[in-house]
Amino acid sequence: MKFRPILFSTLMVQALLAGTKTQTRRLVKPQPESEAKFSALIVDQSHARFWIDNRTLSDPAADPMIADVKVPYQIGDVLWVRETFLDAEDYACSDYDPEDPESEPRFSYRADCPKDQWSVYHWKPSLFMPAEAARIFLKVTSIRVERLQDISEADAIAEGITVVDKLNDGTHYHYEVAGSDIYSISPATTYQKLWEKINGNGSWDENPFVWVYEFERIEKPNNFPDVGKIAEKRAKTAKIGSKIAKNVN
Repeated sequence: MKFRPILFSTLMVQALLAGTKTQTRRLVKPQPESEAKFSALIVDQSHARFWIDNRTLSDPAADPMIADVKVPYQIGDVLWVRETFLDAEDYACSDYDPEDPESEPRFSYRADCPKDQWSVYHWKPSLFMPAEAARIFLKVTSIRVERLQDISEADAIAEGITVVDKLNDGTHYHYEVAGSDIYSISPATTYQKLWEKINGNGSWDENPFVWVYEFERIEKPNNFPDVGKIAEKRAKTAKIGSKIAKNVN
């Protein structure tokens, strides 16, 4: 088991907190050639194997081209979620009170704020969120590979798509990404809109291979990197960097 960071958008963090998201799809990198076919997960599911059939009429015995791609996350890995945040002293949308000596500072997270306040504060990108700010931990329980457009209606719901209300005839439902303007009459088409919002127009039509990770949310592991040790390590790194800078100058 390893601890690994993973990025999620604010909308998807809210789905994680609500318990409606138990899957995530991530692009296979490098992406196999468009004609490639997925073969299998190999070596304890640490690599994915793809192949291209090179046989032709003139060379019917040709060997297929084989490519192995490393799987970024493994079953049993604990993913700590990086989300858009602020340092404690900014106390956006938190209960921290700088005037109250008993109020303990903590990090603030955009996912906790009403949407009309998302543009009020100077949020820090999720990419730069440190481990000590992590509050959401996900344990990988399953891995598979598929084409993006192969997502089922059930899997789209597991991606955090939620049902909102019935349409007029009472038999069809309206699905959405909660807190957004992304919606449709089916989970899969709603997920398609979400994918394109994140990855750009036309990205759905490319139909790439994706890793499909299933996970369960868990409590913060006792052996997760200690905040004090992280801070101490950073202080030492900064001190070493300062000495190097002085020597260079």
